[in-house]
Formats: sequence, structure tokens, C-alpha cells
Amino acid sequence: MIHDTFDLAYKINIEAIGEKLTEDEYRDFFNGNIFERIEITEENAKKFYELQNEAFKYLRLEDKIKINLEKLSEKYPLFIISSNQETALNIYFRNNNSTHIFKEILGMETHKSKVEKFKYLFK
Repeated sequence: MIHDTFDLAYKINIEAIGEKLTEDEYRDFFNGNIFERIEITEENAKKFYELQNEAFKYLRLEDKIKINLEKLSEKYPLFIISSNQETALNIYFRNNNSTHIFKEILGMETHKSKVEKFKYLFK
């Protein structure tokens, strides 16, 4: 794990959706494809990502993790496959001077399905 953002996302989700879910209910969102959840509307997803993008500006990558990722990137091409926005991830890595580590970041803009992103990557 590069950065545990569960608590941050949980708080943002409560604000974006407007209802309080338990942590376990929210964690269950990530079993399968989060974009298939009926609770995720275009409107509350937009609000979530706006709030998240702002919050990601202030997240700091731990030095130890950055060093280890840099060492790995010297030997292997590294990629990110995520359900998150590429925009948010790029904000995070740019603000932590780490964009050079990854060959490509594949988020929801590439495809909403991680399966499809892995198919793309393996081609």
C-alpha cells in the first residue's frame, strides 16, 4: 500500500452522499466494482472527487515508501491500477515529486473496470 486513504475517503463520502454509513458498509463498496453501486450517482461522485482532489493536495508520501518505490522503478516498470481518478492520483504524486516513478497511472478515466485496465496493461 502506498498510502492508506480509507479514513479520508470515508469522511469525504459521508459529506458527498449525505448519509452516514458504517465503516464496514463503506468498506463493502470496494467488493467488486464501486461504480456499479446504486449509491454512487454522477452528482455525488462529482462532489466526492472535488473534495478528494483538494484533500490529496495535502497528503504526504512517506520517505521510506518513496525510496522503496524509486528502487523498484529502477529494476521494473511500475504502474498504478486504481478505481480512483487519475486526476487525484496525479495531484498526489506530483505534490510528492514522485511522478517519475510510474510508467503509467490507470484510473477511472482509462476505464471503470480494473479487469479492462489489466487487459490493457498486459497487451
